[in-house]
Amino acid sequence: MKPFGSQWRFPVAGATVALIGSGCAAVLILTNPKPDDYADHAGQQLVGLLTQELCRSNGLPMLLRMWVRDCPQIVASQQQVLASLAARFTTRLNLGVASVYTTQLGGGRTWFPG
Repeated sequence: MKPFGSQWRFPVAGATVALIGSGCAAVLILTNPKPDDYADHAGQQLVGLLTQELCRSNGLPMLLRMWVRDCPQIVASQQQVLASLAARFTTRLNLGVASVYTTQLGGGRTWFPG
């Protein structure tokens, strides 16, 4: 004959694991980033990359460097434009609890018309 407490040990443990797993899945679903959130993030990343590429000492031609006084601020002011460009060329794979965003920079698609 089994002791009384051992009968309940496995169903309670299984229910606890299921409850914790369901709670974790619910949190992941609620915090899954929306396309607008990704576009904002991509805009911030592009501002950082462009600032590094354009605003360093050899990023712009000398004549343009003399004309542009605050290169990082000019690039940062274009964050919304860069975010909308990134959103146009991004595909989303929505897995429910997570999303995989893929942004193609170049490779057959052109960023700027004409």
